[in-house]
Amino acid sequence: MLHPNQVAKYFIFKSIPGTNENITNLKLQKLLYFAQGHFLAKHGLGNPLFEEEIKAWAHGPVVPEIYRLYSDYKFMEINKSGTENMNVEIEENYKKVLDDVWDMYKSYNGKELEKKTHEEGPWKDIRGDLPPFISTNITIPKKDIYNHFNTVTV
Repeated sequence: MLHPNQVAKYFIFKSIPGTNENITNLKLQKLLYFAQGHFLAKHGLGNPLFEEEIKAWAHGPVVPEIYRLYSDYKFMEINKSGTENMNVEIEENYKKVLDDVWDMYKSYNGKELEKKTHEEGPWKDIRGDLPPFISTNITIPKKDIYNHFNTVTV
């Protein structure tokens, strides 16, 4: 199992600043959610990519610890410094899923990924009828993430 910051740094390492393959905190949060979902679908509910909870915040799924870590960037691109060796430190079984997720979503910006998470799935189900601008700290259960991605990634 990885720590979500390892996953975050891996995605930051893969990003290309100044292009549509850049990465912001908003995009990073959605990539963490998609990575957890795809990993659960591939490896089963008992084998999450990371243990930390994903919360159903107003702008979509968020890993709060990682959000806070990169919050100084606000909506700007995240600097790649400090990520140079992250691709070496992640085992192949993790890398495969992370690379697949990156390839699927790398050209989307954060707002586009936010919209995707709002259209269907656990974030929408958990928040129910709450208006989009209302903040919550509700956890999206891994079981719900697993069930959703197990259905959409067969």
